[in-house]
Amino acid sequence: MIMAIFYKYSHNPYRIDQHFLLKLFNDIIFMDSVRVTSKRCLMQLKGNKRNVER
Repeated sequence: MIMAIFYKYSHNPYRIDQHFLLKLFNDIIFMDSVRVTSKRCLMQLKGNKRNVER
């Protein structure tokens, strides 16, 4: 995913400024952390359901 973004912007005729790159990286890291936490929440929910069934 990250490589795709870089490939897309490497063909940009305009020079990418540092601020934009930092924002991009922050967005990517934020999305990854959100994905991980949501996955963890899902796992907990599944575990709770199993406990209830028992």
